[in-house]
Amino acid sequence: MDAYLIRDQQLTAAFNQVHAFELLQDPIVENEDVEEAEMPETDMTNEQFQAVQQALNVEQRELYNTITASIQRQQQDESGAKLRYFITGGAGTGKSFTLKTLREQVNRCYGKKAVKTCALTGVAARLIGGNTIHSLLKLPVEKDNRMGPMPLLTGNYLRVMRNQWRDTEFLFIDEISMVPYEMLVMINSRLQQLKNNDRLFGRINILVFGDLMQLPPVHGRQVFEQPPHMAGGTHFWQLFTLVELTQNMRQQEIIHS
Repeated sequence: MDAYLIRDQQLTAAFNQVHAFELLQDPIVENEDVEEAEMPETDMTNEQFQAVQQALNVEQRELYNTITASIQRQQQDESGAKLRYFITGGAGTGKSFTLKTLREQVNRCYGKKAVKTCALTGVAARLIGGNTIHSLLKLPVEKDNRMGPMPLLTGNYLRVMRNQWRDTEFLFIDEISMVPYEMLVMINSRLQQLKNNDRLFGRINILVFGDLMQLPPVHGRQVFEQPPHMAGGTHFWQLFTLVELTQNMRQQEIIHS
């Protein structure tokens, strides 16, 4: 875990230097290793949500409208296609602002907490009001620089987890550059188990955010690099559609007005 502590320190420094958008709220995690309790998602007031909607630039609004339209189609036809987007952009292009706005819109469309949000490290998770990937999905922690096999959930624990994920329609993953490809494969397998659905990612919509030019994984291959021993199987990264934000924005003042 020392590698992750070092990465947390690096990420904190990186956010201080390049991220332009402050948080709506900074939930404090007393113990980020607690696995049973999920951190609540951050909510906006109606006034805040109206303000951020008005602050969306052309690129952000196009994505916002696309996702809203997809939700409406999915609500009418549950067998429809699910979204898999990789939302990227350089510093100041509003990735965090976009994530929070989309999360709020998804939850409002479904009238429930339909989004789960996570990132690899505790610092990254706190910055978006989410959980760590390991805690949220009960994935194995690396030991001796290697990731162990993913244990299957069973019995009452599996029933509890499936109940927690019952209403989940979207998974948002931030700082995707830090996630190794091998973990993306595990995320697919775990979602299939939690949603009791063998189709890709358990038929959950997945939006991943980040900049692949930023921090790479501590161990393992980058999220877009399929290991040779997995060649011939599904290339999970190629399932995602690229959405690039290019307009430099300064939107944190809108949230706090």
